[in-house]
Amino acid sequence: MANGDKISVGADELIVKMFDAQSASASSPWIHVKDYPEKNFHADAIETGGQIEIMVRNDENQPLAATDGVIAQTVVPAALAADVTGYIWAKAKKTAGGTPAPSTLIMMARRR
Repeated sequence: MANGDKISVGADELIVKMFDAQSASASSPWIHVKDYPEKNFHADAIETGGQIEIMVRNDENQPLAATDGVIAQTVVPAALAADVTGYIWAKAKKTAGGTPAPSTLIMMARRR
């Protein structure tokens, strides 16, 4: 799968693989999240010194992938609820640490 691929889309649920075994520093594409106020992010294998940030924007149209946004949450290697309510777009940005490890980041979003 590519970064940003949707795994599942249902009436009340959206599951997106924001990163798929991403070893180097990278950004996922922007994902439209306005209709899904409850979001959880799960990351595996973030190397020492590395981090993944969840960024948000309220642009009317989808921002370019290279465009950064406001950092809403920094993800650690565990399930994490991030409050990105009220935003239209979300993306993940990985900064690799000393010894890069392949990181997979899943976003699970639900309607209330």
